[in-house]
Amino acid sequence: MFDHALAPSASLAVDRDIVLSLRDVGKSYGGTQILRQVSFDVGKGEFAVVLGPSGSGKSTLFRCITRLTELSAGTVHYEGLCVNTLDRRGLAQLRSRIGFVFQQFNLIKRLSALDNVLTGRLASAPLWRVTCRSFSKADRQLALGCLDAVGMLDFAYRRVDGLSGGQQQRVAIARALAQQSHAIIADEPIASLDPESALLVMQVLGRVARDYGITVLCSLHHVDHALKMADRIIGMQAGRIVVDKPARDVSPEDLRSIYASAKPN
Repeated sequence: MFDHALAPSASLAVDRDIVLSLRDVGKSYGGTQILRQVSFDVGKGEFAVVLGPSGSGKSTLFRCITRLTELSAGTVHYEGLCVNTLDRRGLAQLRSRIGFVFQQFNLIKRLSALDNVLTGRLASAPLWRVTCRSFSKADRQLALGCLDAVGMLDFAYRRVDGLSGGQQQRVAIARALAQQSHAIIADEPIASLDPESALLVMQVLGRVARDYGITVLCSLHHVDHALKMADRIIGMQAGRIVVDKPARDVSPEDLRSIYASAKPN
């Protein structure tokens, strides 16, 4: 859990079912507005997919959530904590409590799948264990359990540079699980995968949300996978949210509004 330095904001009534809350988030670079009054909540165990064309602001939005990019306007709360006001130490602690999954996996190629998953324990391990790569038995059992959860236990001791793209992405998800975070942010996690591997990764993310109660916020270009796997679709166009509804209710008209040509400012 967070320590005393990361107490929930007194200005926000904490809803234990809401993990992530954005209000009127905006981001500008120079005179160009990338995000415009983006507001939504994501609940515990919800699998929400952000859909939108290239340049719609998806990646910028994800970076703003953890202040990898600073907001120009609005607020972000994570489990009742105001992200906007955190100092450097507070931000480091926050980021250690959110699992990240990227398009390019960000694994250490020369290490085994198990050792890569154990890097998800670095924030909670003593410095000497990190330096010596001497993780506790409990950490190793946790990491093996995370690999089992994503169907990669049989590959625990194999170097990740010998795994397929889909297998590597599942190792990356296991690493995020090893952080014991309450949320996973996945930025285009299947963009570089073949269709079969992409479907398997999406199934794993859905199972993580459903079976473990972990909030998953994922950006995608793959409309079919999003509609089949997600609980909810958040559609972005030109930095704005134009659709926000359960995936089962998304219509062809909604998809047209998401992927319509961007209008001039």
